[in-house]
Order: sequence, then C-alpha cells, then structure tokens
Amino acid sequence: SLFPFREALESVEDSPSPKVVPVAGPDRAGRGRVGILPGSFNPPTVAHLELAAAARRRFRLDRVVFSLSSVIVDKERVQGLCREDRLLLLSLLAEERAWAGVAVVNRGLYYEQAPAFGACFGADLWFIVGMDKVVQIFDPRYYDHRDRALGALFACARLIAANRDSWGGEELRALLERPDNAPYRDRVHPLALPSRLRTSHRAESGAPSKKVRLARTRFPLRSGPSSRTRQRSGLPMNCAQRP
Repeated sequence: SLFPFREALESVEDSPSPKVVPVAGPDRAGRGRVGILPGSFNPPTVAHLELAAAARRRFRLDRVVFSLSSVIVDKERVQGLCREDRLLLLSLLAEERAWAGVAVVNRGLYYEQAPAFGACFGADLWFIVGMDKVVQIFDPRYYDHRDRALGALFACARLIAANRDSWGGEELRALLERPDNAPYRDRVHPLALPSRLRTSHRAESGAPSKKVRLARTRFPLRSGPSSRTRQRSGLPMNCAQRP
C-alpha cells in the first residue's frame, strides 16, 4: 500500500518546524556515522545506489539514508513518478540492503535539515552531495545570514562532496580556500567517483538511459499508481501530478 508514504509526507508537511520521518529501515540508527543522501529520486537510479555505496565504503558510514524533501531548492516542477511511488521504490531497495534507510523531510536547506536528522538518526551526520550542490551551499544568495546558517550546518554535519561532471578536487580546494569559506573546509570531504558513475549522473539529468533508469528495469511503474491502487489506499487520483 502507498498509504503509509502519503501519511509520512502529510506528517512533515503539516509540521511548522523542521521534521524528519523515517519510512524504511530502523527509526533510529543508534551510534555510528550516518550518511544522508538527498535527492528527488524521479526515479531512483543505479547512480544513486552506487554513489551511496561509494560514500559508505570511503568514509566507513554505518548507514546511508535516502532523503526525499517536500521542498526542493532550485528545482522546477517535474513530471514523472509521484512522491509516494518514489518512496515505495526506495523502500524496496532499502529492504535489500541492511545499511540503507529512507526518510522524508520538510526543509530544502541543509542547515535546517541537519538538526532534524540529528535528532532522528544521531549526531555524526554526513550529507552526500554533488559538487554543484556544494557551490549552492556556500552561496550567500540562499540565506538571510550565511555564516550563521553555515555555522549551524557544520556544527551538526559534514559534507561528502562527490566529483561530478567537470568538477574536480582543484575546484573544491579553491572554493574552500576563500577566506569566507576557510572556517568550514575541515568539514567538507571530497569523494572521487569512477568515470562511469559520473557518466551515469549526466545521463540521469538528460534523456532517460536504460543503464540508469532503475525503476524501468527492476520495478517498472507507470507515472503513478493505478486507479484501483489509489482507491484501495485512499490516495488522491492526481498523485502523479505531484512534484
């Protein structure tokens, strides 16, 4: 049933404060390092799985939580799988991997997400992001008070900056050596990805690729659940139109 995923989404959306709701895996990870891999997951892909596995190996993460936010920064409204379907696919993948979990969160900016994830999964948090997201995190346009926001983020979490597309370690070092960013450079850690995985990321952002469209190979779905499924679960009939 998709109804538990709808309940989780409604729970975070109704909360006036930052909130995280786990939907797969243990509610709390206990002690250890917890990676948070944010994404729209429309659909989940091989690239998402390999990025999570690479970060887990490199930084000895005890768990990786795939995080779907109800607020996406700088993303246009997208078509495709509704959020309930994305959570279902992620949950099926998490069932096959003891180290994986899935959660929903009601904030888009990481400095707001971090305390909520910390309260839910523990204090040693590692956000797994692409290099383009690192640039966005340090961009003052996204904050009323950038240094206060970054201080709150890095007090709770570290960043794993995955090398994606044309970005590399040199660009990351240059960004972190800027005087306004230098106080946080010890909290940001590069992750070099194999070229095949970087190619998968590029394919995901453009036309669908058979190599990365995991949902179309292992879990083929239409753009949303069937009418019969919606009637049984109580979901709105226009679920597929949700972002």
